[in-house]
Amino acid sequence: MQLSDLREYYNIVTEKASSRARELSFAGIALVWLFKSPGPAVASIPSDLLIPAALFVGALGLDLLHAMYASLLWGAYNRYYEKRLKEDDEFEGVHPVANWPTIAFFWGKLACVFAGYLAIFNHMFRLFAAR
Repeated sequence: MQLSDLREYYNIVTEKASSRARELSFAGIALVWLFKSPGPAVASIPSDLLIPAALFVGALGLDLLHAMYASLLWGAYNRYYEKRLKEDDEFEGVHPVANWPTIAFFWGKLACVFAGYLAIFNHMFRLFAAR
């Protein structure tokens, strides 16, 4: 196995994780909607489900920031090297610190989805325990 293989695998699994986080965020918002009380008011969502709803929306926001920052970063590096190198030239790469916000957005969205589902499972457990 080569380092390029590791990078390719990392890119594949992080894209899958991002995709699943996005899908699970939408599903979590749908679950919160299912638990709402009958009635037209927005306040009909139980108060203990407002936090998971906010976490799922936050995860979607972090997903967008993740994609936006990565696009900006890699687009800027591409443009920088495009002006200075020929197509097949080798170069050092980017400074690892430049990618830290991308990593933070990635792990932040996964943490939001995980915490949101923990809160929903807690709500469901309390509903079933009360019966």
